[in-house]
Order: sequence, then structure tokens, then C-alpha cells
Amino acid sequence: MIIIRYCNESDIENLQKFIIDVIRDDEYLGHNTEYFRWQYYNEKRHRYNIIIAVDELNNEIFGMFGFIPIYHYDSKLYPNNDIWGTIWIIDENKVQDNGLGLKIYYKFLNSEKPISYGAIGTSDMGQMIYKAFKYKTSILNHYYYLNKINTLHKVALIVKYHSIKPSIIYDNYSLIEVFKLDNITITECNTNPKKSLEYIKNRYLLHPVFNYRIFAIAKNNIFTTLLVIKDIEVNGGKCLRIVDMLGKYEMIKYCNFDSLLAKENAEYIDCLNYGIDEEVFNLSGFQKRDNTIIIPEHFDPFEQKNVDVKFAYYGKKDERYVVFKGDGSLDRPSRFIEEYH
Repeated sequence: MIIIRYCNESDIENLQKFIIDVIRDDEYLGHNTEYFRWQYYNEKRHRYNIIIAVDELNNEIFGMFGFIPIYHYDSKLYPNNDIWGTIWIIDENKVQDNGLGLKIYYKFLNSEKPISYGAIGTSDMGQMIYKAFKYKTSILNHYYYLNKINTLHKVALIVKYHSIKPSIIYDNYSLIEVFKLDNITITECNTNPKKSLEYIKNRYLLHPVFNYRIFAIAKNNIFTTLLVIKDIEVNGGKCLRIVDMLGKYEMIKYCNFDSLLAKENAEYIDCLNYGIDEEVFNLSGFQKRDNTIIIPEHFDPFEQKNVDVKFAYYGKKDERYVVFKGDGSLDRPSRFIEEYH
């Protein structure tokens, strides 16, 4: 008999086997128990933030639904109960019950009762299901800012050249890399889901696999906004990715991205986002990706092609829902390869 319950410590070996068999055999979560625990273990409740469908006799797993509450990275955010869904999958080769996936999801909803919920990087089937639930579905906007000096592109691919807006340099503003978040104050926007400095620290600075960098936008040495940036070196080239922000988003128009790209010798900097007005990016010199350029999304393995990232959500009616690449588990190690060890 299949029962639906939370994943416990004793289930991890079987669950990782399920992930390797059903998702793919090189899936990082399926091999690295330490990372798996960092991503999903709920210290407060002494179990994993995963709902499983499991045979109660032999503990064979037939399906799972993973989720990441915002408070996973900052316990003070617990009252907000903002949650992202991650892996939602059923072993269709073994399951006779066509509604098992929905039963797992309803178990999550009834148990966790999220105030807001987002699923990032959903499949076409996932989009259909979320639409049936009356969730908002869309595609993340992909913005990019090209290096005006380094025009030798190995990561991006220029299909058709067009004019680049001249940069505007603002006095008294600077972009400063910070290595600690102690004694920093940032005014947060009225957006959903809520984040904090502690969240940024635990989600990014203390990530067990990736090296994220934090840059602060400062006016006269007073910080207004944090940018979480990830370096990507691939195919003999380099790019930078803004994977998250904290603070006043509109302040990015004061960033000297030309100087940053020159210093880093990067082809471009990009940002996947939903919820920030496009004009904010336009004023910052970013352009929205179209068919005149390829700004890759897949780097592990590298694919030099454009990819639309689908997502779904529901949130508080009186607040903007803002999504970045770093939200949920979209930006996670996907392959078990030597460089991650």
C-alpha cells in the first residue's frame, strides 16, 4: 500500500536512488547527501521538506514533492510562510494511480498552508496543472548588458548587431563588493516573498557548492541595494549573472556595469526576473533578450541557445511577487562532476 508522508532520515538512501533512477543518473542531489541535507533538512521539525509517496511495506518510493520555505534560510521569516516548490515527480513506469502526483501536492498544501507559493523552471505539463489551480503562469524576463569593449563573444552569440545605449555615469554612486553582511542595513521593498540579510547570507554566502559574490550599490558609502552575482566561465569565455537582489531595485540604474565588466573581463551581465518594471532595467542600460542574440541559460552542461524559463505562483494581492534566478532550486548544481567535490 502506498502512503503519502514527509521524508525522514531513514528515507534518504531510497529517495536518492529514486532521484537517480527517475530524474537522471548524474543528478547532483542523488549523489551528494551533504548537499541534499543542506537544501531540504528542516532543523525545526526534524524532517525533510519533502513529501513522498512510499510503499509502507518495503519503503520503495514512487513519487516526491520537494519545497523550500523562505524561513529555511532565516528563521525570523517563518511567520510569512512564503514557499517555493522544487522537484515534483512521479515514477510513471511504476505508478498505476494517475492522481498520485496531485495527492502528494494536496498533502503539501494542507500541511504547510503557504501564504505565497512559487514554482520556477516548470515544465509544460506543470504549467497546465498550475493554470488549472488558477495560479499566475508566465515566463521570466531575460535582461542582459553587453561589455562595450570586449566584443569577442564565446558565451553569448550575436545574431544581429544593433546599437548599444551609451552609459550614464552618476557621481557619488559606487558598486562595492562586500564579503560580510555584518553591520549592513538595507531598506527592503514591499514585495513578496520577503527576504532579509540573514537570508542572503545563508542562501548565498554559505552555499556549500557555488561561490556567489555580493555587491552593494552605495551612495556616499551608504548602502541601498545588494546584488548577488555569480561568475560563469565556460567555452573559453566568461559572463556574470545577477541571481538575486535585496533592497531598492530601481537603484541599479546607478551601477557602472561597464567598469564591472571591464574589470572582470566578462562578455555580459544578465538577470532573469519577474516583478520588476522593465523600465528599471532599461534605465540601467539592460536590454531584453530577443531573437537577435543568444544569452544562454543552460551551463551545466553548456548549451549556446536561448531558453524560456517558465514559472507559476500565487501571492498576496497587495504586494508584487518578484522572482529571480536564485529563487527555488533553479540555480542548483545539476551534475555530479569532479569540479563540485
